[in-house]
Amino acid sequence: VNHHTQGTAATKEITSPAGKALPPGREVTFVVTFSIPANTSAFDISVVDTLPAGMEFVPGSSSGPNSGSPALVDLGDPVPAVAGQVLTWFTAAVDRDVVNNTGNDVTYTITYRAIVRSDTGLDRGDSLTNSYVFDYNVFDDDDTSRTANGSVSDTATVMSPNLQITKDILPVVAD
Repeated sequence: VNHHTQGTAATKEITSPAGKALPPGREVTFVVTFSIPANTSAFDISVVDTLPAGMEFVPGSSSGPNSGSPALVDLGDPVPAVAGQVLTWFTAAVDRDVVNNTGNDVTYTITYRAIVRSDTGLDRGDSLTNSYVFDYNVFDDDDTSRTANGSVSDTATVMSPNLQITKDILPVVAD
C-alpha cells in the first residue's frame, strides 16, 4: 500500500557544548531527528549531513536511529559513510522504508560527534553551520516522487582563548 507522506519533520541541534562556543580541539555533539507522522509512510529514506569546513567526524561516535520513538520500524544503528565533509547514513538506493500505520508520530534520532580542528585557520568569531537533509520517496520504488524536507541546520561560533603573554625583565643585582 502506498501512503502519501505529509507533514514529515526534521530538526538539527548542537547539544554540547552549552552556549555553542567552540574552541579548536573541542568535540561537539550533534543530534539529528526526523519524524514520520501517524498513518503515513516514507520510502527509500536518505539522511545526509554536511559538516562545515574546519570540523571532522569522530569515527565510532554515531548512534541511532534504531527503532524510533515510539518503537516502530528498526532502521538499525549504521555507521555513516564519510566523504570529506559529507556524512550519509542512508541512501535512496538502500530500501529503508517506514510505514507508520499507527496513531502516533514516530521520531528517529541520530547522535554523533565532530571535532573542531585546530589546524584549519579558523578564527575567533567564525560561524560554523552544520546542516542535513532528510528525504524520501512518497511512493515505494518511485524516484519521481522524491521529496525532501528543506535543509535543517544549527550554527555555533568558534571561540579562542584570550591569551596574553607578559615578560618582566628584572635587573641583575651584583653581590
